[in-house]
Amino acid sequence: SSSSSSMMMIDGSKGTELDMSAAFCTAVRTMAKSHMWREALSTMSLMVSRKMQMDRFTISRLMMTCNQHELGSIAMSLFESLEQWNIEKDTYLYTQGITACGKMKDWQRA
Repeated sequence: SSSSSSMMMIDGSKGTELDMSAAFCTAVRTMAKSHMWREALSTMSLMVSRKMQMDRFTISRLMMTCNQHELGSIAMSLFESLEQWNIEKDTYLYTQGITACGKMKDWQRA
């Protein structure tokens, strides 16, 4: 099936979920850096539906991109989902969360 062929790694062995998650995270970060935020969010949504693991760098890049494009509510939703991916909140993620609240003018939430 095409699904199983997409799970093949470069060396021909069957990839693990972690390998696929890492590849998808790289793609999402690349799209976000290229101002392709719609595509990045769409790919992230696909990852969520497939219960793939997100990483801190991907979430922080998506939050930053959302904040840059006045999508504070999406950035805040990402911030609130960190525990779902077992990602610890750090200074940078908190800063992006506070920025998102500012974009939404939700000072009480910040």
